[in-house]
Amino acid sequence: MKSSSSSSSSDSHIPTKIPKISERLVWVDLEMTGLNVEEEKIMEAAIMITDGDLNVVAEGPNLILKVDDRVLDNMNEWCKKHHGEEVVYKRV
Repeated sequence: MKSSSSSSSSDSHIPTKIPKISERLVWVDLEMTGLNVEEEKIMEAAIMITDGDLNVVAEGPNLILKVDDRVLDNMNEWCKKHHGEEVVYKRV
């Protein structure tokens, strides 16, 4: 049986693959005052870009938007409880 113990020098260094722009995903996470996208307001937007293997390539911006107090007061109870436990509700 023949053993192969040598390797070519080209095998010793494999270049890191840089993903093409078409292989990247842009993730947008929106925190809103409710679930009806036609009526509710955006309170926070966070953006992240990943490569094809879901490794984070870039993060941000993370934006907190000013929402009128009337709108916040009229959120349903689930939203008030959920967002009330988060820092975002206290910062809008």
